[in-house]
Amino acid sequence: MPRPRQFDEDELLQAVGDQFWDAGYAATSLQDLMRVSGLGKGASTPRSATSTSSSSKHCAGTRHRTPSEYGS
Repeated sequence: MPRPRQFDEDELLQAVGDQFWDAGYAATSLQDLMRVSGLGKGASTPRSATSTSSSSKHCAGTRHRTPSEYGS
């Protein structure tokens, strides 16, 4: 029986989203994601594709950054 989640999915998605935003997708490693999320490799097992995920809710509520926030 799987253990219950002990983290806030919205906070997790925000942390990893910020990491991808700051470093770029190609430059972000699994170690980077583990560092910003506080999770270990065992916690990175994906859920079933049929399960309801908060990631779609997160993406729908994502604030798009302005060009000035890109650092240019």
